[in-house]
Amino acid sequence: MIDPKLQAELRARFNPDGSDLREAQLRMLGLLKFLDDICKKNGLEYWLDSGTLIGAARHGGFIPWDDDVDVCMMKKDADKLKTIMGSKIWEDHIALQNHDTDSNYFHPSWMTLRDTKSEYIIDQYYQSIIKYKGFQVDIFIIEEGIPHNVLKLSSKIYNLFVTAPLMGRHKLKFLRPIVPLNYSILTNIMHPILSIFKKDKSEKISSGLGAGFLKEQYKNTVFPLTQIEFEGHSFMCPNNVEAYLTKLYGNWECLPNKENIHTHNVRFSFS
Repeated sequence: MIDPKLQAELRARFNPDGSDLREAQLRMLGLLKFLDDICKKNGLEYWLDSGTLIGAARHGGFIPWDDDVDVCMMKKDADKLKTIMGSKIWEDHIALQNHDTDSNYFHPSWMTLRDTKSEYIIDQYYQSIIKYKGFQVDIFIIEEGIPHNVLKLSSKIYNLFVTAPLMGRHKLKFLRPIVPLNYSILTNIMHPILSIFKKDKSEKISSGLGAGFLKEQYKNTVFPLTQIEFEGHSFMCPNNVEAYLTKLYGNWECLPNKENIHTHNVRFSFS
């Protein structure tokens, strides 16, 4: 865990109480608590991932400059969550965003829990076309038995024909009008074909087909899940946090040089 004096210094610099970023983080904490509650009530498993898990292990909460939350779920649990939440707005401000609830959401391997009464203000084409633009918990859908070379092939094709055209001023933006067709072909034809190569038994789990983030881990690093404290609350996490984060990031315990820390180019709107 980070030295308390340094933690206080970082908090004062990036997300002091009352700042827009801190308010956004607290809204996202509410989303995470909602996810934890609905998963517990329905026997579903998730675990903190990526920067959120680093935040829990190194800072006891958010990395001070972080502006989203990342979790993982096995596909069987993610599918159940989609069925449970459907297209309903929960608690008057929470929605589960996926291609079924937003036809302009083009991510086959993750979905997003959104606060519908806020907005990330980003100069990005994709952000302008999706239905829900608020603070988020990204839920990465994890599968087992997909060979790494198959994952890499799927990711490259998906990024070329779907992700790249939607991002900013990318040179492939001329493909934007056919992104829905590309997405349909990839998810309904290419992915079922590539699934033929899945192994029945594997020691590893990883991101699903079409992911840009190939989150490969050993099963026994993740399961059985345990608990970790994050912003004064207890959430699910891998049973070996150190091994999990080391595989993702290497020397994750070390802070980046303070002069090289930059927040995302994003502003926040609250309602």
